[in-house]
Amino acid sequence: MRRTTVAGAAMLGYLIGTFPTADLVARRASGGRVDLRRSGSGNPGGANTLKLLGRRAGYTVMAGDIGKGAVASGVGAMVGGPAGAHLAGSASVIGHCFPVWLRFKGGKGVATGFGALVAFDPLIWVLAGAVWLGVLAAFRMVSLAS
Repeated sequence: MRRTTVAGAAMLGYLIGTFPTADLVARRASGGRVDLRRSGSGNPGGANTLKLLGRRAGYTVMAGDIGKGAVASGVGAMVGGPAGAHLAGSASVIGHCFPVWLRFKGGKGVATGFGALVAFDPLIWVLAGAVWLGVLAAFRMVSLAS
């Protein structure tokens, strides 16, 4: 893969990862009354959204964050094959955790990383999901499952 392709896959993945899913969903679901970064755990992620704004908003954030990783990996695969998928997927997680638009203060990257696994290896995605669900069922702690 050429250097320009590598750089392009990484930049594109990072930019996809910076999309502020939780902020947009919270603004819409609460009419702008709830700031996830100042409420609950302070984390702009699906679990905090779920606790503060309910299932619909929380699951929407989770789906959006998973989608960011999957889209970034898929675009990276189209641009640079398997290496591009890995690079763009990883860059999307970095973009989610450290978005330039939000002074490098983002989420934890769990859902985005989970979405990136789809393009890396679907079998690993299924196994990781099963382990996550098992830990969640056993201990009832999203943070531990993550």
